[in-house]
Amino acid sequence: MKFYRIFFLFSLEVFIKQTLNQWIYWAKRLIDHPDGMDMDAATRDLSRWIGYFQHERMAYLIVTALFAVLTMMGLILLVITPSWATMALVALIVILLVFHIHRYYLLENKTQELYGLLDQMIDIQREKKKLQQGHTQTRDKGIQNDPIP
Repeated sequence: MKFYRIFFLFSLEVFIKQTLNQWIYWAKRLIDHPDGMDMDAATRDLSRWIGYFQHERMAYLIVTALFAVLTMMGLILLVITPSWATMALVALIVILLVFHIHRYYLLENKTQELYGLLDQMIDIQREKKKLQQGHTQTRDKGIQNDPIP
């Protein structure tokens, strides 16, 4: 594997982590200050990005499961034919497995945090709609009962 490929994979991981953190920051800020924002568009955008993160999470899950299977196969091979080469191979696979578990853990937790923030945004959106409907209904009733033409 060439160096630029390793750099690309690392930069992709950094990009995903930065993007997740930016969306979490943006959603928290929007929840704290919901006035002046189109909450419908914000929830649609966040839902779309959560779909992207779900895809990444699924890919990391598949790769992590593959490394777990490779680790088990390597351990079985190490028991059957113990050698330094087999031990080095198993050690390398275990190290990669630990890194993949860590990445998947971060991605899973951040995506779950986005789910919670999305739920809060939807609740704020519903409250705004209820307030607007209630205000419109009372305003309409007041106009109908107004004695001055």
